[in-house]
Amino acid sequence: MKYVQSFYQYPVTFSSTGITIPAHNAVGEMKNICAIDEKQLIKLENCEPMFRELVTKHKYRILNKIPASYMPPAERINQATTEADRLRKELEEAKAKLAALENGNKSAEPTQEEDASEDADIDYGKLDYKDLQKMAKDNGIEPNQKKAVLIAELKKANEKADAESAE
Repeated sequence: MKYVQSFYQYPVTFSSTGITIPAHNAVGEMKNICAIDEKQLIKLENCEPMFRELVTKHKYRILNKIPASYMPPAERINQATTEADRLRKELEEAKAKLAALENGNKSAEPTQEEDASEDADIDYGKLDYKDLQKMAKDNGIEPNQKKAVLIAELKKANEKADAESAE
């Protein structure tokens, strides 16, 4: 399907195809554009010297698609609605993924292997005394000791656990 846009001041009906191309100031849904099949366009170009002359003088312009400004308002509204629905759906999916990522990080409890790897990366000097006591108790170390002693004991226990897991 091709389209002929008219900048000619009069509407013209071509006898070879029976197609009327509107004037440049036409009123209506398609204004000054007319839809033509490719076979009819070839016939117009071959049989109608006036059509060829008007195309050469840039009074007619042959288009492959209708310009966006010529689309009927209902069609533009339908396209905008479709686009809005598609974007809403994408937004909901993105929000769901984000929520899953946030919930997944908060609710997932670390396994023993992750605990061991986390212990290896922990800076014991930055931890509170109560946290150190809890970790010592979990590792079977006497928790009622000075902070420096607890840190040393936890580091030893960590190295021992790493050596055992490496075997």
